[in-house]
Amino acid sequence: MTRVTKVIWFLAATLSLMVFIYSRCPHPRNLVNTSLVKISDESSEGYTLVTGIDYPMKSHNRITLIDQNGQEAQTWNVDFPTLYSQLDSQLNLWVLGIDQNPFPRRALKAGILKQYDWQGRELWQFNDPLMHSDFTLTPEGNITYLAFEVLNDKQTQEVRRELPHLKENMLLGDRIVEIDPKTKKEIWSWSLNEDNLLLRLLKQRHVTYMFHDPKDSVEIAHANSIQYIERNPLTQTPAYLVSLRNLQSILLVERDTGKLLWQSSSNQFGTSHDATLLEDEVLFFDNGNHLTNKSLSSYLRQINIRTNQENILWPFPGMPGAQFFFSPILSGVQKLRNGNLLVTEGTRGHIFELTPQGNIVWSYLPPRDEENFYGPLKAVRYIYKARRYDSPVLAERISTMTRLKCQSCHYLNVLWNSWSL
Repeated sequence: MTRVTKVIWFLAATLSLMVFIYSRCPHPRNLVNTSLVKISDESSEGYTLVTGIDYPMKSHNRITLIDQNGQEAQTWNVDFPTLYSQLDSQLNLWVLGIDQNPFPRRALKAGILKQYDWQGRELWQFNDPLMHSDFTLTPEGNITYLAFEVLNDKQTQEVRRELPHLKENMLLGDRIVEIDPKTKKEIWSWSLNEDNLLLRLLKQRHVTYMFHDPKDSVEIAHANSIQYIERNPLTQTPAYLVSLRNLQSILLVERDTGKLLWQSSSNQFGTSHDATLLEDEVLFFDNGNHLTNKSLSSYLRQINIRTNQENILWPFPGMPGAQFFFSPILSGVQKLRNGNLLVTEGTRGHIFELTPQGNIVWSYLPPRDEENFYGPLKAVRYIYKARRYDSPVLAERISTMTRLKCQSCHYLNVLWNSWSL
């Protein structure tokens, strides 16, 4: 190898190193139509995890953890379409995604759950073609998820008597399934069909919200969120809180016995997403009664499980512009440490933060990419529900990453300046 060739190879290697370091340096990305407004210091500190849903489904996706200024603090690139993700206490990322199994053919079925470390290395994977919509992690390290359950002939006949208009061949109920991640074996389950609960809920409902898409199956209840509660306030025992969108119901099920401890009163709200129990109050996103009274407005609500008293938290009755707050599907709400609410308006891909007084103090719309985003004008991205994290461990991890990146950028600048002289 000649001396000139060696110099060329050296320069090429150095340039590649510089490009690599620069790509890891903190700097604003060139985003399309990103909208971030941090309106006041009343916003709760932390980092918000954003997971998008793409249609048509793509073979990959990008999950981002953003700071209060909308800058990406960390990203994970996954090789399958995503629904929802969450961080555990060790800062590992758990991602619920959509597999390629055609059974059952539902628009938002999942089928695959993966765990990644902070650097994006895959640690664990679990597949169940019946898994859908949501999952939760227990303090013991188990994983609990929602699963479809195909109704048997007797159950199908009973449901068809209540809903004679159903034309689909296969009717689906719901189960709660808890597994041991080490063995990937089921260790506990509960069925909505136990004690004819599904049929009883059908008889109580005001209207059944079902999307009759061109598939060969239909969901009767459509469970869409699950929360593990270590000590529920009614019996002081472990329990699961489950939202049933199509049946306008939220249930509290005791973990050890499978006993139904509480259910919301019939016709208290439209349809629910992202129900969480906070002391005696169930907080949830109400998509609204748009299929019955054509009211295009959603609400943030809470119900007391002891009294069944229900309150609208936002938008307030008669509030100007309330009709513009609307997401007919998806969506969520999280109560933050300072009492504010982090709201996900799912079909707009809009995440914002409210004070108890109803003031918006933080607002974020993810960047738009015509290839990856969709909607009426391909201008928005659907988001199931966002989550904000504010643990000291997370803050220290990101602070350390930023410091190391800045040091790398400093060395790059010194090298660049020395070459420029």
